[in-house]
Amino acid sequence: MKRGIIIGAVVVIVSLIGYGIYKVNTFSLFDVEITHLQTINVPEKPYTLKVYLLPSNATSQSYIQVRKIESKVEEVLASYERYNYLNSYSLSDGEVSFIVSDTSIAHSRADTVRLALP
Repeated sequence: MKRGIIIGAVVVIVSLIGYGIYKVNTFSLFDVEITHLQTINVPEKPYTLKVYLLPSNATSQSYIQVRKIESKVEEVLASYERYNYLNSYSLSDGEVSFIVSDTSIAHSRADTVRLALP
């Protein structure tokens, strides 16, 4: 009986140590996923705009980035730091307006940022 309890305890301890080693080796401090927020088809232009949320890292907070995609080539047009949520957008007269906000701050208000279309 004593021998069975000791063997069971050893199995449990070895399992816990193995699980601990697994968790330490697969731990990720920061998100590495770039989240696609919106695709904007620009009328009468040969390109589209894509809006992404880039995660935070050791030197920056998460931020919104706008990229131009033309002929399968991506070009960064603008990065909006301090913002992590795209409320809406609108196209007008050669520019796109984004209403963005920071959901990590309580009582933050939405801001409007404008980007001239290339």
